[in-house]
Amino acid sequence: MASSTAPLDLSKYTSTFTTPNNLTYTYIHIPPTNHNGPPKTPILLLHGWPSLPTDFTSLLTHLHHLNHPIIAPYLLGYAPTSTPRNPTLYRLKPMAADLTSLIAHLNIRTLLHGIGHDWGATLLSRTEYYHPHLFKSLSYLTIGPAPFGQPFGLDMVNTMTKNQLGYEAVAYQKFIMDDPDRAARLMEENHERMDGLMFAADAGTLWKDYVCSIGGVEKWLTSNGEGVPELKDVKLADGVTDDILRRRKETFAAAGKPYESNNRTDCGKGYRASLNWYVSFNRNLNVDDERAERQDWETYKTEKDVLLVMCDRDPIALPAMMIPMIEGYVKDRKQLRVEHVDASHFLMLEKGQKVNELLKSFFRE
Repeated sequence: MASSTAPLDLSKYTSTFTTPNNLTYTYIHIPPTNHNGPPKTPILLLHGWPSLPTDFTSLLTHLHHLNHPIIAPYLLGYAPTSTPRNPTLYRLKPMAADLTSLIAHLNIRTLLHGIGHDWGATLLSRTEYYHPHLFKSLSYLTIGPAPFGQPFGLDMVNTMTKNQLGYEAVAYQKFIMDDPDRAARLMEENHERMDGLMFAADAGTLWKDYVCSIGGVEKWLTSNGEGVPELKDVKLADGVTDDILRRRKETFAAAGKPYESNNRTDCGKGYRASLNWYVSFNRNLNVDDERAERQDWETYKTEKDVLLVMCDRDPIALPAMMIPMIEGYVKDRKQLRVEHVDASHFLMLEKGQKVNELLKSFFRE
């Protein structure tokens, strides 16, 4: 069983690749075992924010022992991959093109199972939108694909969810967008508290108070013991190992340089570059790309088999919102399988074995 299998040493499988537009991606490429029969379908795993591929060590180990070749890149903005300052480079279309270049570089000529979590789920949906020939199936963890070509209004969503749910579901994005430099600096200077908030075993409850509340993230990061839980009292999810925390500290605790708009120079380690996913999204930099790609952008539906694994304690990606959205994303409801796990958001760390089992069942190989 996956829980009794020693985790892979992912450093043995880590390489770098430079894209045609001169961005460097660090990626994990795990070959098939060669002793469990013929190789199975290759898998492309895309992490979200603020995750790293190494947060998925349990899943990568599980998939490797099932004999799947695996590609798991550090996405743009996450060191040691390039961390450019310019938000336009974080548009989903060019990042999808980067992935196709990596797949071609690895000489993978068969269809892929795509797995995406959080922002990785959004990038997976857009990679399939721009390059549908790449995939055999699509697995969305926690978050499903947002509608194509639609602008996003941060204040509107926070007002709507406050009225409907009693809290501002994306209040944390206001903290980021008000001053990305300052937000990154506070996260970096308080990286242990940031990890505690993100990966708490009871994150679903904490998030309503601090992630889904205007001013809540800053309060959490800067007020240890002053009306907020002390870090020593926050229990982390069972799957958060010392090795995961060490790798996260190496990546996120080091502050980058001040932000310079429209400059290709890297931010370096830290949170700042990864926040550009939010900057690009909130500036609606993807809308024109998606509308120009195809005439049916408003009604595009995938023909692939789709798995959506929902977290029942996630206050942001609510099943009541995600399921209707993904039902409109597939051509036939028979293509879609929806599963639920008792988790907050980072299900691969909270319910790793359950996620492993669901993916194995979905792939049917």
